[in-house]
Amino acid sequence: MMKLIMLCILLACFVLMASALSENDQQNAGADGPSVLVIGLGPAGLSFLHALASKRNQLQEAGDLEGLKALPRVTAVERASGPGGIWREHTKKGDNEYRNMYGDLWTNHPKETFEYPDYTFADHFGNKELPAFLRREHVRDYILARVTSVENVFETNSVYFQTEAKNVQYIKRKGQFVATLDQWQEDESIGNNGSKTWTTSSTLYFDKIIWCGGWNGIPSYPLEILATLDQGRYKGIRMHSLEVDSLLKDSIENKTIVLIGDNDSANDIAYQMLKRGANKVIIASRNDKGSASLLPSWPENRVEILRHYQLAGVTEDGTGLLFGTSDVNQGRSIADVSVVILCTGYDPNVNSLSPELSFALQHLWHLPGSLPIPASYKKHGLENDFWGVPDGWEMPHNVLTDELTKLNNGDEHIEPDLGKAMGSYISNKYIYRNVFIHNTNMFFNHETTYQQLFDIDVSAWLILGYMTGEVSIPDLNTMEQRNLEEVILQMENPNNRYHLDREYASLLDVLRNDKDHWYSHGRDRRKRELYRAEFEVQVRLIARDMQDAKYPASYGNFTHLNRNGIDLVEMSVDFYHNKYWIGYTDDRNMHNPARGWTYRDMDCSTYKSLWSGFVSKPFNGHWLDVDDHGCLVEDASDCGIPRIRKYTNDSIQMRLLPTGSEVSDETDDAGFHSYFQDGEVLELALTLVVVIAFITTSTKIVFAEESEINKSSNGADKLPSTTRYRRFRSIDVLRGMCVFNMIFIHFGEYLSAQWFRNCSLFGTPAFLLIAGLSFHVLSESAKRKGEGVSGRAFQRAMFLYLLQGAQSIVLSGKVDDVYSCETLMIAGHAQLILGMVHNFEAPVLALFSAIIIGMTGAVRVAFMDTDEYWRITDFGGSVTFDPMTDFSEWEDIFHFHVTDGFFPLFPYAAYPILGLAIGKLIYGKDEVESRSRHVKVLAIAGSILLTLSVALLMVGKLAPSLIDKSRLFGVYIGTWRSWPYESLEHVLVSVGRSLLYVAVATKMFDGDDAESIEPSLRISIRNFFSVFGRFSLTLFSLHHVAIYGILGIGGYMAGESYLAMFENMFELKTSLLLGAVFLVVMHELCVWLERESIPTLEYLQRLFCRLQLTSTRIASVQESKKEDTGKSQRSLRFRSIDVLRGMCVFNMIFVHFGEYLSAQWFRNCSLFGTPTFLLVAGLSFHVLSESAKRKGEGVGVRTCKRAIFLYLLQAAQSLILNGNIDDIFVCETLMIAGHAQLLLGLVHQFQAPVLAVLGATILATTGFVRDEFMDIEEYWRINTSEGNVMGFEVLTEDTELEDILHFHFVDGLFPLFPYAAYPILGLAIGKAIYGKDEAESRSKNLKVLAIAGGIILASGVGLLMVGKLIPEWIDESWLYGVYIGAWRSWPYESLEHILVSLGRSLLYVVAATKIFDGDHDAESDVQPSIRGSIRDFFSMYGRFSLTLFPLHHVFIYGILAIGGFSTGESYQAMFENMFELKTSLLLGAIFLCVVYELCLWLERESIPTLEHLQRHLCNSRLTLAPAVRPSKKRD
Repeated sequence: MMKLIMLCILLACFVLMASALSENDQQNAGADGPSVLVIGLGPAGLSFLHALASKRNQLQEAGDLEGLKALPRVTAVERASGPGGIWREHTKKGDNEYRNMYGDLWTNHPKETFEYPDYTFADHFGNKELPAFLRREHVRDYILARVTSVENVFETNSVYFQTEAKNVQYIKRKGQFVATLDQWQEDESIGNNGSKTWTTSSTLYFDKIIWCGGWNGIPSYPLEILATLDQGRYKGIRMHSLEVDSLLKDSIENKTIVLIGDNDSANDIAYQMLKRGANKVIIASRNDKGSASLLPSWPENRVEILRHYQLAGVTEDGTGLLFGTSDVNQGRSIADVSVVILCTGYDPNVNSLSPELSFALQHLWHLPGSLPIPASYKKHGLENDFWGVPDGWEMPHNVLTDELTKLNNGDEHIEPDLGKAMGSYISNKYIYRNVFIHNTNMFFNHETTYQQLFDIDVSAWLILGYMTGEVSIPDLNTMEQRNLEEVILQMENPNNRYHLDREYASLLDVLRNDKDHWYSHGRDRRKRELYRAEFEVQVRLIARDMQDAKYPASYGNFTHLNRNGIDLVEMSVDFYHNKYWIGYTDDRNMHNPARGWTYRDMDCSTYKSLWSGFVSKPFNGHWLDVDDHGCLVEDASDCGIPRIRKYTNDSIQMRLLPTGSEVSDETDDAGFHSYFQDGEVLELALTLVVVIAFITTSTKIVFAEESEINKSSNGADKLPSTTRYRRFRSIDVLRGMCVFNMIFIHFGEYLSAQWFRNCSLFGTPAFLLIAGLSFHVLSESAKRKGEGVSGRAFQRAMFLYLLQGAQSIVLSGKVDDVYSCETLMIAGHAQLILGMVHNFEAPVLALFSAIIIGMTGAVRVAFMDTDEYWRITDFGGSVTFDPMTDFSEWEDIFHFHVTDGFFPLFPYAAYPILGLAIGKLIYGKDEVESRSRHVKVLAIAGSILLTLSVALLMVGKLAPSLIDKSRLFGVYIGTWRSWPYESLEHVLVSVGRSLLYVAVATKMFDGDDAESIEPSLRISIRNFFSVFGRFSLTLFSLHHVAIYGILGIGGYMAGESYLAMFENMFELKTSLLLGAVFLVVMHELCVWLERESIPTLEYLQRLFCRLQLTSTRIASVQESKKEDTGKSQRSLRFRSIDVLRGMCVFNMIFVHFGEYLSAQWFRNCSLFGTPTFLLVAGLSFHVLSESAKRKGEGVGVRTCKRAIFLYLLQAAQSLILNGNIDDIFVCETLMIAGHAQLLLGLVHQFQAPVLAVLGATILATTGFVRDEFMDIEEYWRINTSEGNVMGFEVLTEDTELEDILHFHFVDGLFPLFPYAAYPILGLAIGKAIYGKDEAESRSKNLKVLAIAGGIILASGVGLLMVGKLIPEWIDESWLYGVYIGAWRSWPYESLEHILVSLGRSLLYVVAATKIFDGDHDAESDVQPSIRGSIRDFFSMYGRFSLTLFPLHHVFIYGILAIGGFSTGESYQAMFENMFELKTSLLLGAIFLCVVYELCLWLERESIPTLEHLQRHLCNSRLTLAPAVRPSKKRD
């Protein structure tokens, strides 16, 4: 038997290692480099393949094997049938859908500006002079010949044409991207209508993504223009510019053509229409800013620009068009329009990317369906898409400064208005040098300058450098700052600022529209200066990237351009100078150009190759007259541009996309991670062997005969058959195994991104099933004691929710994460469910479980589009939204918990219910008689489920098509797949294995038959795992703290945030070793904790949830009766303290309602709140310390406990309400109360006079301290006048730690100078009036106190009056400079206000002591009925002050949230702006009345509150009654 068990254990370990290695192999198949998906094979994608080939060639020549291993493994997909992007040729009808440019496309920049240095035009066309402008097929041939010059990139990489990437999203848990790739084939049977059939689909994983889709991905169709043409019944032809190839000759010759839009497409197509014989071309320009509008003249004046005109309608006969402007009197009618061409441009095609990835380009281009800014980005300050320049920024003086100053009313400073309307080539707030700043594994390669093909080639090398580690990626803050610096650099040039700053652009347009101004003329030297400055910046940025990326050529560097860089700048200046000089004979006068004069016919003698030295030559005739090769009809056959096709679509071998069951080695090397790969067959076989061995072993143990079970040499560990265990050891062992398993998984997952599918099936599922077992045992115990079950279940659920929330907030720092349904959250749900169903019998519960599992697929289909949900949110499960602002986000939370989260109720609710059913069977009242039979049934059921699930898994892997085509997949399997381990087969695996584990553990560790294996082995297993089981809550939280601590240390050492190290810290073996070390250390720690009875989370849970918590009746109830009957006894609780504290709380609640809801700050009331509260804390401290001394207990330690409790309470309140971890550093009321406890613990031994002097000294030195240590006005100006520490990241900047120190000591909300004086003076007062000799001296001391309070109050009022009546005397006096002026960070912290609050507080103490304490003088001034009413009312608030303080904040923030929800705003927008003052105060009054009754009920029913928790944790001696004490004798 032992050998069989050990064999099973070894096989199981082998399978887990094989599974881990198999998944690891999938991530690193054949190489160490990352797997990369390139989306798009236009120039950008081809440039990356060529950069990779060139880099590989360099490393091979150098013999650098390590460098070769680090190269990425590329899979590239292109939705069209061939490469080239806008330059490609369309050889298949199926490509029609993907046409993104017209066929007669010529370059609109000289070829020398985008020539590649490693493959020049001379290399391609031969040493031949060529025209400066090329047609599309020449450019395509050049690009393809170049990218295959080093190696055939289409064969050395996994390149798939006719393949579209869909649903690309980032899986945070895996640290990878998942993409669905669909491939199409042309349907030959249908004919030539372009129909295609989607034939293959694969879902694959990649480490990195490069989007190379280009700007011209999807044609933009303005719906309002199409609607206008439809409504007017326009009879002519309408089309987008990409369709102009289809126009017949009859539609163009001698016809009028209207182009709507005025940018590059309109420029090119206008030339084409003239070339093809159009009589007239009308260009309608809405904003008059496109390149076509900037051209000063057109050939033979056959092109007219309608500036600032929009399509307004169609003429009555349907053949003409009507155009209008903002001026209703300036309409135009164009008759007999043959064709309307929409030159409205293109949008990037980012449909393949999830919104979290496509966000940057969507918002830059205002694409349809653009999402709002994700909440996960808002925390970085990305509240909008606009740039902002630093305060005080001024544009350097330039040739336009004086002109624009005149237009700006004489003000040289033009206030920037930075928008994104024209910033596509210049700025993108979310992309830093091709890196998506919010996911540095996502790259975008697209042109950003006018050197378009060349700059994306440089970017390809830069991206490759990122992937190989040769170029580092900065942290998020650095990227944002450098992006801003680059925008500021662009803003210094007028031409670039024109594209960024709408206010600046509007002024420049005034000059451009003035035909007499030099700025509107292209030949002016000052215009040339502007061009040069613009292009110099662009080339400097390219030179910087070339240098960083180690590009095989150079333009110099960012600060100094070399000769190549300078020549490129001058060439670009010449081109633009020439382009916008067409039609000028001199600087001022225009003439009608001869036939065919276009910018392609201008002087090209300065266009010289930077790499070969060849100079461009002009066309043999006008460009309008030459053919596709640049020749005239009469030219020789060898003239013009030769067609050199070194690579064609036909020469590209069409590679078929692999299906899930056929992934070749070639594909594997390319980075495919499909579901079924090498090693999966071995894993299947091993899984099958282990399942058979496990079932065999389990059934042997379960069905063993009693004679075999009870074999024991001495019977030392055998228990009597009648013994019933109060704590079933099998539950502890199973729970410990689950925790053990989960810790191991999390170390591998969080530190190395390794996800153990097989192990994960035993963690949370089994943990929840065991929760059902444990619930039955606890509920039976509660019933025997006559206690309720449901209420206790509710308490346990609340405790687990709070623990999960605290863990999420503390570790992640995001309040949104409290909504994430993690393990503890689903365990809390389980407690609630079990509390509702615990009265049902076992068969009914088993039926419930089966129904939940069976319904899961249908429920998911009905309630959630799983794929869409996970695409929109985060596959990592972080709920990144603000549910206070959008009801739909509450709906998302609901679905997250019910159907599609980490651990949704469907199917995870089945586990605890099934566990409860099992508990009723094997731990029932008749367990002695029927346990054996039920355990056997359990083993059989588990074996059947396990076998069925393994069969489903094998069928799904070996014959996936059979599953996909069946109804089984559509309803029962397919709808489960939001997570792999939540598919039906995996749920059955986890249920089956859990049932077998329970059966085996019950036979081994419980009841009479606990001798089925040797006692020593049984005891060792039990003792080892039961320790983890008994401390499961503590270990669960502690291992997360340890992991995040490791991440934090690693991030600190690497100069990154801990998030950057997440799933990327160590290799798997290192992570698992750390997990093993942690488990060993935790085992010894838990043993020590149990031995020493140290309180843990389990103790706190039992205290909060299991014990009958009774709150001792407040002593004042009994004491009031004693006083009213005239008994002269000393009160154990001084009622004056309760009354004063209650008045302070009452006052603060009223102030906060008015302040937070109406922005009304009550200065006079605020002088009674926190100051008096702190003084009363000193009084209370004296009473408590005297009581502790009489009992012989220490004061210092208890004081420290109270302070820490207050700090934690303040931190929890700040985090939960504000959601900002930085707010825990704000010194609010509870924080200063904690400081007060520590101070009082330090000085409580001093006598009253010394304490009074110490308090006065603090008050007197406050001005000096503030003046010495802080510039108050500057500090509050930087950190906002409201007193909130805004933007603190205290772990990153030492100076901010210094700010926090000053905030607490001198300049915060309640700084220690002067607020430390209040508790110290309160302690002095306590010693004076509550001392040992109070009976003799109290009256005298009270009189002295009243006199002191009166004098101090009079001094404060006097200073206030002097300051208001003769402020100049105060301002000029020495008194102001030292004692008053240095105090003024808050009005109520000025010296006069401190004196007022202190004097009033002293008088309040005197009055309260006289009225509510003492033997005979409590009745001297007011009637007993009034005294009793005042005492009872305010003392109730005083006794529950801790509970009321957080509670009223929660209530106020709840009101703000409701108001924000109802108005569609966030709750922050409603802050201080919710109601009128009277409404706020009315709500405050209602709240005070309600909580008064609530406090009465809490006290009457002995319900635990924060006060009870504070007393128990801080004042009592905590002892842990261990759940299981080590037995002195052997079992």
